[in-house]
Amino acid sequence: MAYSTYLGGRSNEYAFEMRRLSLDRVAICGDTDSPDFPVTSSALSARIASRSADGYVLVLNPRAQGSAQLIYSSYFGGTFADYFYAMDVSDSGYLLLAGDTASDGLPTTPGAYSRVQGGGGDVFLLELDILAPPSAQVRYCTYIWAPDSESAFGVGYGPGGLIYVCGNAGFGGAGTSAFPITPGALTRSRVGDIASFFSILDPSRVGAAQLRYSTLLEGAGVDVCLGLDVDRTGIVDLFLTTTSPSLYATAGSYLASNPGRQGYDVVFAMRLDPSRLGADGVLYGSFFGGTFGATYLDGGLRLSDWSCSLVGTTSSIDLPTTPNAWRPSYIPGWDGFLSILDMLPTGVTSYGRSTPGCHGPSALTVRSMPRIGNPSFEIWSVATPPSAVGVLLLGDRSLVPPVDLFGTELFVDPSRRAFLALTQLSEARGVSIASFAIPAQSWLIGQTLYAQSLWFEATSPSPCPPLGLSASHALEIVLQR
Repeated sequence: MAYSTYLGGRSNEYAFEMRRLSLDRVAICGDTDSPDFPVTSSALSARIASRSADGYVLVLNPRAQGSAQLIYSSYFGGTFADYFYAMDVSDSGYLLLAGDTASDGLPTTPGAYSRVQGGGGDVFLLELDILAPPSAQVRYCTYIWAPDSESAFGVGYGPGGLIYVCGNAGFGGAGTSAFPITPGALTRSRVGDIASFFSILDPSRVGAAQLRYSTLLEGAGVDVCLGLDVDRTGIVDLFLTTTSPSLYATAGSYLASNPGRQGYDVVFAMRLDPSRLGADGVLYGSFFGGTFGATYLDGGLRLSDWSCSLVGTTSSIDLPTTPNAWRPSYIPGWDGFLSILDMLPTGVTSYGRSTPGCHGPSALTVRSMPRIGNPSFEIWSVATPPSAVGVLLLGDRSLVPPVDLFGTELFVDPSRRAFLALTQLSEARGVSIASFAIPAQSWLIGQTLYAQSLWFEATSPSPCPPLGLSASHALEIVLQR
């Protein structure tokens, strides 16, 4: 064992989230009701404020010795209970924390979305600069509330300093919604009794204008968003536990309907583009779980532009496992699970690798099944150079192994007669979308198409490609009935 330590005081502590700040420092957040929880001289708040619980955040350096390991530690809260459940770290080292609170009088910042507590438990967001003096550590703090009890379980930085947050939107009846919702939301009113929410806030705006996007996430059952992961283009993966029989599943996804029987909980993973209106923003959605027994999500992670990982706890006797599983069969009781979900629909497979550009590797993905008769089959180039010119290559034969083309790996054969090179222009956020109508011709079923994108870039500074050309990985697209 390389390192292990207790954290806490003489009462109760819970740790809910951890993030790496640097090679040798980690940040941890949770809640405590210990009056002697260890704090540092630089703490925002050195004393517990509530008789119930306060949030805490600390930074540890496990490589240091003894008491020097505690770099920063602070309480946070008001006169009632406060909990930190989620955290992210900015490129500048700021800590973004989210949770729920019953306290009024939190140190909200001027111009915040809401500076008042709404009653019950409310979501709150806090951005801290732990290197600043205590009086200047709070960079941003706001409530998000409805006249019920809400909690935040996932938070992350989006592009341009936007804040993405998801969680539980409280209780209510079908057809109602007291939680703040914006035009173009995926779901505007309740279908069931317990719903989730997903919101985007812009701290550079003032007051209510900070709410850039907000939607309910729910079906007819109990739905709780427990985590999110944002890419640099603003597309977000959302991870839920649900009992709903249907949600936002997309055609050709792994499981389009809830596999659980007798109201068991299962996992739902989805990919959302908030810049698109309503259901058009759902790029992928799938259930995951077994038929008998519950499956609860503890966390999710975006692995790539076509996959994500899920981790949690299950009592399901038939949770899907793969032939290469470390432990392929159920052991009676509650088991942990780790699963990797391919977020490409039936008929689409990724192969090859990206040749990175100035902003890192780009990727290709799709948002629907390549069915004959599909009037708008879209191929998305994501994480591209912003506002750049590129080429989408389409052909009927792949190149394996690839051919070198000005320092990139070319995976689509340009020598074939069935070859197209289509000009692309990427958006400022690094996304380009090509839309095609697939003819409703039965002879096309089983025909295979290969796709790859190339992008023209600067040749300096490093890590820009020396010859000014970058490339995505490739897709194999087999047309479906």
